[in-house]
Amino acid sequence: MSTLRVDNIKGRTATTVNVPSTETFAVAGNQTVGGNVTVSGTFNCTGGGTFTTTGAVTCGDLTVNGTTTTINSTTLSVDDKNIELGSVSSPSDTTAAGGGITLKGATDKTFLWDSTSLNWTPTPGFTVQHTQEPVRAVTVSSAGDFSITYNYNTNTENVFFVQANETGNFTLALTNLPTTLGKAYTFTFIINPASSKTCRPKDITINGGSASDVPIRFAGSTAPTNSSTNGDEDIYTLTVLRRPDTAGWMAFCNFSNGFGS
Repeated sequence: MSTLRVDNIKGRTATTVNVPSTETFAVAGNQTVGGNVTVSGTFNCTGGGTFTTTGAVTCGDLTVNGTTTTINSTTLSVDDKNIELGSVSSPSDTTAAGGGITLKGATDKTFLWDSTSLNWTPTPGFTVQHTQEPVRAVTVSSAGDFSITYNYNTNTENVFFVQANETGNFTLALTNLPTTLGKAYTFTFIINPASSKTCRPKDITINGGSASDVPIRFAGSTAPTNSSTNGDEDIYTLTVLRRPDTAGWMAFCNFSNGFGS
């Protein structure tokens, strides 16, 4: 490798130094550059060195390789509307576990992903001003009992509007429901029956189990027998509980019948 030595380039003007791409230009000590510096190849700052600049602009991609990247600025402004976290070579639920955002304070305020319960966990919590629930439409066109399926990994609607054009009761078939202890899941069914038709929940299955594994406990200890038959709406709220003290499931159903104008 060739060596280029420049004794006093700082005090000169209109001085141009061309270094072939196959060679290395090494500078020891502090250097001040009053004009523009263009690097078409790779700029390396090694050995714990510091590169200080005012109002630097990077016109292209910037890759930072290291363990910790520290940004000492008052405001961080990002044009991108999507920020990727945990972008490792092989992302998985394991590498995502515990990922999120931490706001430093007297105690940490965090928003982290729980890969076991499959949900985001805020600490200490959220204040929600407005909420809205997506609603899934279900149409009953054939008489007889039927199933409503719900995949926890892909479905987002916890409220169901059931247009019951024929009589039939349904089983709520839940799949991929997390088995973390001490969790509850709520589903609401608004039944809109045609005249003389009835419809209500009768069973629940969880993660491929049978209906007898988790019998529904109805308010009043018995399944309702007074479902609306005159076209008025009935509302059923089904709560599925993973008990905090054991590995068992429980299901509870509350209902109100005869909503009409």
